[in-house]
Amino acid sequence: MANDPCPSGCWDQRRWRVKELVDKYEPDLIGTQEGAPDQIQFFQDQLSFTSTGECAGDCQWNERDSIFYKTDRWDLLESSTYAL
Repeated sequence: MANDPCPSGCWDQRRWRVKELVDKYEPDLIGTQEGAPDQIQFFQDQLSFTSTGECAGDCQWNERDSIFYKTDRWDLLESSTYAL
């Protein structure tokens, strides 16, 4: 979670480790569950991924389930959400 109260688990500290892993393995696709707005923004800004997905309620404050993809390798042809 972005606002994790645990100092060792705070997103501010984890984000750069995530970037290192993505830079190392160079995935084309990344899926997230319950990503906070600042986490989603980080993936788009720092990792150069585009995403598709919907948020629960007001997107400014709520979490989002997203699929991130590299636009130089993939084109989004269709998108929909199915809630269980």
